[in-house]
Amino acid sequence: MIDNLVEKIINSTIETYPYNHIVIENFIDYGRSGFLVEEEFRNKFNDDDLIEWGDLENNGSKWMIRDSNRLNGLDKILTNKKVIDSIQEKFELTQELHHDPSFEGGGLTLSPVNSFLQYHCDFNWSSKMEMYRVVNCLYYLNNDWKEKYGGCLHMLNSKTLTVEKIVEPIFNRLVILLTSINTPHGVSVNRFGFERLSFNSYLYSKVPPSEEQIEPHRTVWIGI
Repeated sequence: MIDNLVEKIINSTIETYPYNHIVIENFIDYGRSGFLVEEEFRNKFNDDDLIEWGDLENNGSKWMIRDSNRLNGLDKILTNKKVIDSIQEKFELTQELHHDPSFEGGGLTLSPVNSFLQYHCDFNWSSKMEMYRVVNCLYYLNNDWKEKYGGCLHMLNSKTLTVEKIVEPIFNRLVILLTSINTPHGVSVNRFGFERLSFNSYLYSKVPPSEEQIEPHRTVWIGI
């Protein structure tokens, strides 16, 4: 199955506006893989499993689950070395990519009703990894999503700070995007009882992707 996923990444199209990213539909073949669908993911955890992360000012709040036993192998797919190497090859990155086993700021993420993610540029340095953050992999697990629910990824033009692309959090959709000070993005508010479920994995390298990224910084929040 991994080879099939690698093929999907290699054969995907890099969209260059507003910055380089890939959107892949039906990423995992659930008919063959035996992985859980959304309802089963939700039924595998309770409030005791959730780790609150974030703050009301910038992103409402979100909850993360990092217990690998409850992910039914999903974490192992998105951090598989063949998958990571294919991402490096696809984006023609010269530096080797590494995943963060602690999933700092990521993992299986439940964003409750009325939560959001203010526009920002991601932190570029992990003190745990002692590496530079280079790539975001966002995998959505929301069945029966409707437009009125919101919870969409917004990609902004780095100069005008206008929203230039909206990606809906549809089940089994994978979004891969380069992350730097030039890739501002955020997530719209969850409405009408919608709780957004995703698995977020961030990839790192030992060297920065560009000279402008050498100086480590935390998340840069954008006020619009």
